[in-house]
Amino acid sequence: MQLVKIGIMSVCFVMMIGCNSVAFVKKDFKESLDISKLEVDDQEIEEILKKRSNLPKPFKLGVYFQEKQHHECHEQKFSGQDKNKIIKAMRNTLSEENVSSIFAVGDQYFETKHGDSMVKKVRKAGAWYGADAVMIVRNHAATDTRHNSLAATYWLLAPMFFVPGSDIHALSVIDSSVFDVRNGYFYAAMESEGSFEGRYIPAYGAKECSRIKIAKDMAVENMVEKIELHFGEHF
Repeated sequence: MQLVKIGIMSVCFVMMIGCNSVAFVKKDFKESLDISKLEVDDQEIEEILKKRSNLPKPFKLGVYFQEKQHHECHEQKFSGQDKNKIIKAMRNTLSEENVSSIFAVGDQYFETKHGDSMVKKVRKAGAWYGADAVMIVRNHAATDTRHNSLAATYWLLAPMFFVPGSDIHALSVIDSSVFDVRNGYFYAAMESEGSFEGRYIPAYGAKECSRIKIAKDMAVENMVEKIELHFGEHF
């Protein structure tokens, strides 16, 4: 009877490891974001190279925060405070001679024309807002949970309630791109990231969403720092 119990617990332990181990490689994650992968032909390249800066002085800049739809973690989304920090950083780094106003752009003017890229949709929305240029800001997040060496004690069952035998790694990557509203000319791009690594007790859950928020908050702070240091160089 005792051997049967041990066998059942061993099976449960193996199943638990299989369910909680998620393959996660930072490099693969960032490559999967498809941040700058564009499929273009020679004619499209020629058209892109013909584009020139078309900004008046001063110009109006609209900022669109692209939210990932139907994501299970609300914490991945940009909060009002996140948006204010990023917009404030741009106002601090751009002189009044270069930019007259910076404001958030909503999606209420988005057109659902089939085949339009996100950039084209945001440019159209920016035009309704009276912007000369638009900045698209996106956040991408992922988590990995897996057991560590302390999980070897879980066959005793009781340690599952007080031994942190699992690790969690949360990564958040924020990228931003600026385009001319009138002709789609590309002005600048920036990227920042934040991460969280820690241990947790499986019985109480990984609390992945709260970990994502920590990583996202770090990415926002890093983006603010990059904007204040380098954003003004592009205009």
